[in-house]
Order: sequence, then C-alpha cells, then structure tokens
Amino acid sequence: MSLNFCVWFVVFAIAGAFIYAETRNRLTVINESGQPAHDLTVTVGGEALQFRDLSPGASKRARFRIGDEGNLLVRGRLADGQEIDDYVGYIVGEESLLGINAVLTIRPRGELEFCH
Repeated sequence: MSLNFCVWFVVFAIAGAFIYAETRNRLTVINESGQPAHDLTVTVGGEALQFRDLSPGASKRARFRIGDEGNLLVRGRLADGQEIDDYVGYIVGEESLLGINAVLTIRPRGELEFCH
C-alpha cells in the first residue's frame, strides 16, 4: 500500500467517525421553570436518560438511540414539590437522516414543551 492511500484512508475514517458522532440523536433539556428540577429522568423509546438535578436557567444534553419510534416520558419534581410525570411527545427514528435534535423545556408549574 502506498503512503498516499494510507493518508486518504485515515482522513476518510476520521471524517466518517465525525459524521457518525454528529448525526446521532440528541435531547436537550432546558429548565425555565424558575426553580431547580430534581431527579429528572427522560425515557425515550425505552432508554432512560438521567439528568438528575437541573438548576433554573440551566440546560443539559444527552444522546439517545431509538428504533423505529417511541414515546418521550418525563419524570421528576420541582423544588416546590410539583411532580413532573407526563408523556410529552412521540419520536419517529427515521425523521432525519442527520439524527433527531429534540428540545424539552420545563416551564413554570412543571409544564413541559417539546419540539424536534
């Protein structure tokens, strides 16, 4: 094998790894409730994503896998004791060639807003 071939092989392998990493599904949770959110778990298509505690105004991101489709279930509680336990969305795994970029926002009184 020539050195030129090896260099191009490495370049394509790195580019492929970067594209794969950037096209995986992502969920961002934003806390706009005005108070801390505790014990926050988001289940996407059977996979539980642990966000634990989220300060007011803070956000956290996690990657997830999904087969064909799945519900989004959110559980946790706000600092004032308000429980969060709701199905907020439905995701179809084939919606985007580049992966799903979903955003879940926690509003005052524990109301949830979901978009993707």
